Amino acid sequence: MCVEAMVILNRTSKFYQLIHVFTVAESSGHHLISYEITNSDWTHPRSDSIHGLILTPVFKIWNPTLRRFLALPHPPGKCSWSRNRSDNFDLGYDPLEGKHKVLFMSKVKDTDQPLVLTLGGQESWRAIPKGRCPMHHPIGGEYGQCFNGILYYIALLLGDDEYSIMSFDVKSECFNSINYPEGRSRSSSHMILYEGRLALVSYEDPCDDVELYILQDAHGHKWTRQRFVVHLPYQSLQMDFIRFVGATDAGEFIFAPYGYHEAFYITYFDPKRNTTRKVLFERILDEFTRPYGLDCNDLFNVEVHPNHIESLSSL
Repeated sequence: MCVEAMVILNRTSKFYQLIHVFTVAESSGHHLISYEITNSDWTHPRSDSIHGLILTPVFKIWNPTLRRFLALPHPPGKCSWSRNRSDNFDLGYDPLEGKHKVLFMSKVKDTDQPLVLTLGGQESWRAIPKGRCPMHHPIGGEYGQCFNGILYYIALLLGDDEYSIMSFDVKSECFNSINYPEGRSRSSSHMILYEGRLALVSYEDPCDDVELYILQDAHGHKWTRQRFVVHLPYQSLQMDFIRFVGATDAGEFIFAPYGYHEAFYITYFDPKRNTTRKVLFERILDEFTRPYGLDCNDLFNVEVHPNHIESLSSL
């Protein structure tokens, strides 16, 4: 089942991670699951939900529906494994063949070929032929985004001082670079799928003033620009600053707080209709926090994964 968003509330302790997982649907409200996981499994940052699965920095796949973690095999020559300053990996999904793949690249070694691991079965790491991949380095600590079988991430082409968006076709395993819109860098830009196209949402805190750049021609690097003013509930419910977290399949922008105490809103903005709707979360933690000696004044972090698929894949 596909839902508007999966919302994860978590609080870190020295001994455990207490998390609460919600699935949010406009027609049926929200449904809560709550359970503990170990610190070694639950590390930050994590990828977005890619067709129901989430990749963690310690190279594990998390299936929130089944509450399971799967440790992935180390790439050749890697005795220990984590997402760090020198190594980069992202999770993609091919909807045509129904396969998840992990893409590994070095951030520092020009000679290293990209490696791909297909999840499921007994497959091992495979090197991508050099002819399919322009020489580049992945940039930044953020994970890539996968839409319609294409994985997008920020990169720096060798010999070029400008950042670009690199696309990786998960099925064909071919790469292509896309220039950023003129005058717009990767700073404060969030990649989304909008009306079937790659788009960038750009904003500054507070994020009332939002710019949307839609890619019209990937080969010609042509973008169109739209601007919106979004009115968000800053001062209510003891919330932290609000941030943009993604978009629904219907094209609504999603805004959520970084953290909260007693209650919080998730806000949806429809740029076509210029309308806003809110989902209120309140009085939901008492039965889960009290056994751990917590109360509603303890701060929980808020994490949102738009368009989450409830997957039964056991990998």
